[in-house]
Amino acid sequence: MMPDTLILSPERQRQAREFARKRREVFFLDTAITLGSLLLMTFTGLSLSLRELQVLPMPLAVSLGLMVMLLGYSLLVFPLTFYGDFILPHRYGLLHQGWPDWLVDRVKGIILELFIGSAVLIALYWLVERFPDIWWLLAALMVFLLTLLLTGLAPIVILPIFFKFSPLRDAELVQRLSNLAGKAGVKICGVYAIDFSRKSTGANAALMGLGKTRRIALTDTMLQGPVDETEAVLAHELGHHRHGDIWKLMGIQSMAVLAGFYLLSLISRPLLPLAGYEGLGDLAALPWVGLFLFAYFLLVAPLFNTYSRHLEREADRYAVELTGKPQAFVDTMTRLTDQNLSEAEPPRWVELLFYDHPPYFRRVAEARTYSYSTESK
Repeated sequence: MMPDTLILSPERQRQAREFARKRREVFFLDTAITLGSLLLMTFTGLSLSLRELQVLPMPLAVSLGLMVMLLGYSLLVFPLTFYGDFILPHRYGLLHQGWPDWLVDRVKGIILELFIGSAVLIALYWLVERFPDIWWLLAALMVFLLTLLLTGLAPIVILPIFFKFSPLRDAELVQRLSNLAGKAGVKICGVYAIDFSRKSTGANAALMGLGKTRRIALTDTMLQGPVDETEAVLAHELGHHRHGDIWKLMGIQSMAVLAGFYLLSLISRPLLPLAGYEGLGDLAALPWVGLFLFAYFLLVAPLFNTYSRHLEREADRYAVELTGKPQAFVDTMTRLTDQNLSEAEPPRWVELLFYDHPPYFRRVAEARTYSYSTESK
């Protein structure tokens, strides 16, 4: 029988349940505000003012239209965002970043969203104009290629905007983690530390990037724990790469995007004229499109999460098999659950709707089952 070397803190779990409940309240309120503002713009004629931008060249008109909507929405929900992403994490000891630095990160995020969103919308409007019958198919392919590009660029371009990456100086740990990756048959291009403690008390490890950008990334808060636990988290990430989970998730996401765009194409032709819009190429219809896509992805998210939880269970099993240390995996889950203030056993409906990873109690039970089956052989 596997001994428990670490146990969850009852006080931390009480805080975790309270924190999770408040974060869900923020989510539901944010969702209501988003849907309400899109409905208001769509059915009160407010969006018709966007049509005035169409005298400008299409790329500029689309970018300005998105900027108006994104900045307006960001200002509308800023009090809620500040409460959910700054005040609550501070209150529960997860964040110690000052509000000026937090605000700078928030502005960086909005600029990044605006840049990527403008590129996608410009391409989308161009496809609608040039290929009105099959734009949805070409747009889904475009989103897949963009996702592929961003996955490769994330560790070298996107994440360094918010955190500092530096080569890990612990030569012995670098060698152990590199050996573990080699044992899994996964090639890496270095081991890096992330200065996470400058902002947060949370911890994690990841295998980021694709091909020549693939690298091991460890938060400096993760490095404060035992090496066996760091190996357990990395082994889990190696399992994703070994199983091709990145490609599987991209495939599922692409099919969801394809279905969403196809449904949008089907219903827009009869419905948009009834709502006073000239078609998908009408910039005034942008809030209508946003409303449909927001509602669609809100509905399909639980299905995607179900598949993601399956992949995570397989990666957990691979991690235990690769390291041969089920207790280290259990200890890692216990430490991270307390450190990251995660709810160990959420209500079933919460798990089904929101969790893309199995909750703590399921992951630990699987590891113990594996340990018992191994010992009985």
